[in-house]
Amino acid sequence: MFVLDAGEAQDILRKQSNSGASLQAGSESEDADLIALVSYAQRLAHVAISGFRVGAVARGESGRIYLGVNVELPGLPLNACVHAEQTLITNLLIHREPSVQAVYISAAPCGHCRQFLSELVCAESMTICFGKDMHAHKLADILPERFGPHSLLEKGQDISLLLQPQHHDVSLMRPIDASSSAQSAVEHIVFAAAADKAIQAARTSYTPYYRCPAAAAIIFTPTTGDSPPEEASGLTHQITASAPQASESLDADSGWVQKQDHEIAAGPCMESAAHNPGMLPLQSAIVAGILTGRLTSFDQIVGAVLVECNDTPVQSAKLEAAPSIHMDASVPPAPLSTPTIPSPIPI
Repeated sequence: MFVLDAGEAQDILRKQSNSGASLQAGSESEDADLIALVSYAQRLAHVAISGFRVGAVARGESGRIYLGVNVELPGLPLNACVHAEQTLITNLLIHREPSVQAVYISAAPCGHCRQFLSELVCAESMTICFGKDMHAHKLADILPERFGPHSLLEKGQDISLLLQPQHHDVSLMRPIDASSSAQSAVEHIVFAAAADKAIQAARTSYTPYYRCPAAAAIIFTPTTGDSPPEEASGLTHQITASAPQASESLDADSGWVQKQDHEIAAGPCMESAAHNPGMLPLQSAIVAGILTGRLTSFDQIVGAVLVECNDTPVQSAKLEAAPSIHMDASVPPAPLSTPTIPSPIPI
């Protein structure tokens, strides 16, 4: 749904045309096809607050087509909302797409998103297309004299930019001990699987400025029992709630376990040189769930877990409605919080 190959994209365009939607002039061209997909992306937006749908589309270096939508979180402050460009970037990141040449957006990107786009490794070369005519712009033209990654770094300091491979050598400080909590065996397995997926996501965190890797995982009941897409790269994970063997549920390499009653989606934090335009762990996890196509209502979320280092200048636990557990990243040991599956997150 949010990651398409060429055939899937053409099927969508064909259905739009058959239903009365008109393709852009010159739809044989790659650009026109991507532009035509923007309206499809808009229909997938979660806009319970504003009703204003925004869609974003990009073709990756791999040839796959990625979609992004705005995601509004009713009951939370407006700055908790995720913009279509942020969803698109999260989609690219969790599917390990190394670069894009152009981004097509249904509305002009706000300054917040222009700033976040400047973190991309392809920021200087890509074009950003928006407006009635989808005119192509360079980021330097729509965000002149910008404060970007190298503004915050020391001269000559080299970093891996957003979409380049990231790896933080972090792990749980100690095994999760089921005997220390009031959880059932099933709850413990679900929580442990979520923590495992969150650790995997944390290792891919984009944290070039403050080196504070973190990630969140949400536990939700999927809308269907469909098999997951291969592109999920292990950041979403279906598990059974009927007390399977722990080794079956926690196999990080398999990525998925069938006979699922719950599904887990995890997302890493992403920093911005300007601080505010980045992505918090829980935002990324919710987006990762939406990208599966099986999280269509926030009422499906039944729990969440946050993993982060306990002695870093940036902490998310005080802002996010999830229990936190600590990772080992050459920091002093700290107690593990009680592993529980909380009540549904109020979103």
